Amino acid sequence: MRLLNNAFGCADRFDSLSVDISGNRITLTYRDSLDTGIVICPLVMMDYGPSFSISPLAPGYYEVYENIYSPPCGPTCGIPAPPVYVGLLAVADDISWSMRPDTVDANTPFTLDLPNYAYGNCFVGFSHLSYSVTRSGAIFVTFTPEYYPMRNCLVDLHPSGPSFPISGLPAGIEFAVYAVEQPACVYDSIPCGPAMILSQFVDSLVVRPAAAIMPGRHAKVRFDGVFPKGVISGYRMDGRKTDFARRKARQ
Repeated sequence: MRLLNNAFGCADRFDSLSVDISGNRITLTYRDSLDTGIVICPLVMMDYGPSFSISPLAPGYYEVYENIYSPPCGPTCGIPAPPVYVGLLAVADDISWSMRPDTVDANTPFTLDLPNYAYGNCFVGFSHLSYSVTRSGAIFVTFTPEYYPMRNCLVDLHPSGPSFPISGLPAGIEFAVYAVEQPACVYDSIPCGPAMILSQFVDSLVVRPAAAIMPGRHAKVRFDGVFPKGVISGYRMDGRKTDFARRKARQ
């Protein structure tokens, strides 16, 4: 796990790193010092911070705090500053995205839901929702998770995720849907430095031609005429073949 802070620069050095896990609380402790030698920094503004190695965690939510040893601090100094809350870490058995629906009618607006077991409906919300459709047949949905650790909920339901109102799509194309999770610092007054934002493939979205007639659940069909073979067969909306009527052939 890496802690980033725009108060740190490329000349900052971090040592005396330690990790304490107590129940659902993770405390990350470190000492910050400045490199007194010659340091060549990148020209772009970036966030820096210490990196911690953490053992595998059980599924759940963890409150993350940091302890920074107060400067100036010599090698024997052991008095950290009061812990500061950093954020909420979600740990799930399955961190892959799923998608609802996976088939839609052409030129018809719909809502695309992206549930993920890493998120519940209680402590997490989603902002900065947007999507883009490429000519090559890909849909990129972009969002930013927001954490509310102080909420009181009776039940934290999983999976949960962002929802995107999508305008109608053309028929005959199978769109590849990708999830792009943006960090909240991108939208700060002083944005965080450039980072590699990886898109994760979710699933394929099939766009079928819109049906001319959409019968209701209890719709009835009546046939009048002569049926030489006595059977009229067809296909239902779910794709299964069925016999609509059986009639004796007229003499």
